[in-house]
Amino acid sequence: MSEYLLEPEPALWPELDISHLFTIGEDYLLFRFYPSDGTHKAKWHEFRHWGPTANRFDHHPDGPPAQHPRHGVWYAALEETDKLGDPTGLYTAVAERFQDSKTVPLNDSTISLVKCSASRTLTLLDLESRWLTQAGGNAAIESGPRDRSRKWARAIRASYPHIDGLIWRSSVYRPGRAIALWDLPRVALARTAKFNRTVPELSAALIPAAKHIGYAISWQP
Repeated sequence: MSEYLLEPEPALWPELDISHLFTIGEDYLLFRFYPSDGTHKAKWHEFRHWGPTANRFDHHPDGPPAQHPRHGVWYAALEETDKLGDPTGLYTAVAERFQDSKTVPLNDSTISLVKCSASRTLTLLDLESRWLTQAGGNAAIESGPRDRSRKWARAIRASYPHIDGLIWRSSVYRPGRAIALWDLPRVALARTAKFNRTVPELSAALIPAAKHIGYAISWQP
C-alpha cells in the first residue's frame, strides 16, 4: 500500500534547526532544462511566476494558473556523485524533465540545458531530513499526487519565509537530488552560466544519459 500524504498542519511544525537544512555554496553546480524558444520562452535564470502548473513544488496560490509576481519558482538538479563516484546532475535533470514521456527529443531546439551556480549560499529545507517526519509528512511528498505536494509547498513557503527553497531526492532517478528555489528579494543565481546549449547541440551527452536512465531517444522535430 502506497503512503498517503496528509494535509499540512503548519501549527504543529517544528522550528527549523541546522539538522533540517541543506546549504548550497557558490561551488555547487546546477543543471536545468528550460524553454529557450517557443510559446513559453524564458531566460535560463528567470523564475517562473505563472502558476501553479503541474510541477510538484509550485507554491503559487491555489486555483487556475495565473501570473503571480510575488510567487516565482526555479527548478534544477544538483550535481553530486553517486556511490560509484559518477556525477548525477545531468542524469537527474534528464530524468526529471522528460519523465512524462520517458523520451529525450534530440531535435527539439526550443529546449536548452544550462549548467550554472548560485551567487551566494542558498539555504534549503531538506525533505530527506527528520523535518518531514516531525511535520507529519512522508515520502509521498516526493512521489505522490502533485497537487497535495503543492499544498505542502505553499504552507512551507508561508511558514519559513527566510529559506530559499527545497531540496529532495528525485523520485525518478534516486541517486540524484533536485531543488526548487523561490523568488526572494536577494539575487540567488550567478550572472554567467557555465554552459548553455540547446538539446540538439548536446546530443553527444544526452544519448548516453538517456541510455543510462532507460529513456528512449526521439529524432522527430
